[in-house]
Amino acid sequence: IREKAFGPGHPDVAASLNNLADLYLAGGSVATAEPLYRRALAIREKALGAGHPDVATTLNNLAELYRANGNGAQSEPLYRRALAIREKTLGPEHLKTALTLTGLGALHDAGGDYAQAEVLYRRALAIREKIKGVDHPDAVGTLSALALLYKKVGDYEQAEFLYRRVIRIQEKALGPTHRNLVAHLGNLVSVHEATGNYEKAEPLYQRVLDIHEKVFGPEHPLVAADLSNLGALHAIRGNAGKAESFYRRALDIREKVLGTGHPSVATELNNLAALYRETGGRAQAEALLRQALEVDELALGPNHPNVATDLNNLAALYRDAGNNAKAKPLLQRALAIDEGALGPTHLATASSLYNLARLYQAMGDGASAVPL
Repeated sequence: IREKAFGPGHPDVAASLNNLADLYLAGGSVATAEPLYRRALAIREKALGAGHPDVATTLNNLAELYRANGNGAQSEPLYRRALAIREKTLGPEHLKTALTLTGLGALHDAGGDYAQAEVLYRRALAIREKIKGVDHPDAVGTLSALALLYKKVGDYEQAEFLYRRVIRIQEKALGPTHRNLVAHLGNLVSVHEATGNYEKAEPLYQRVLDIHEKVFGPEHPLVAADLSNLGALHAIRGNAGKAESFYRRALDIREKVLGTGHPSVATELNNLAALYRETGGRAQAEALLRQALEVDELALGPNHPNVATDLNNLAALYRDAGNNAKAKPLLQRALAIDEGALGPTHLATASSLYNLARLYQAMGDGASAVPL
């Protein structure tokens, strides 16, 4: 309609093309979005001039597209052009300037240039704080990106500080039990787990559980996942009784909601079996692992990687008991599944190779172990 009314080179046509490209990009259709952005860019450059703010908008959108597609070489010069235009036309402390700084920071972050990414994130954050205030929800994205950056470089103190700040902002904006808090609480948990501070992680896991129970009810798969996480945490801390209780609750929910033949049930059976294996309950562990194997074979097929995991776990139990003869065919089958399903260079395949090689060594069969 706009092309017919104004002609194909009108800025309003470019606006429509840009909006349409946004929709395709949001839906994951990168190949469809790219030519639309390119066409919008050409129209805007010709009609408005290369230094117009609307040109910067399309440049930024194209940069985002290439960054999301892993094409940093094409993305960075577009971000740089957009940034230069926005700084000149809108000012160095405009929210759209902050948007481009954040995108450029994310690009450097993804490329491992953490020092440059930090500078860009910090600039963007300062702009947002100056314009909207230090506790505005618009700062959450940049704060979270900065926190993750610090976590990646091992600065856990800074990461914790920023994640806690994000949580405070979201609590103030949304309330203490809003479901959007869950992801941020999980981020903080990951920092505590990275530093082995499980005592600090536990109340955060519990809080996530409370939120999910309130939002979804006590018998939801997300609640089961939270219970399973708490079980794993208590298992790590040596609280076998608490771990078993949480795993059992998670298993009950999964069986009731998803059915006894669901792969998630097999995952929970494996968790319980690992706990019993660590605490000496080998008979219980074996029964659970065999049940998990049966569930995964029926639900996913006999050559699925989950089946290989079950086989490796069952073989490890037999190895613990010194029953290498039972473990051997399980490990051989697991390796064949991983190689066929995932390829010879996958990490899971490498793990299966290592497990089988260790078994051959334990059996005194060095000749079979060496090629692995």
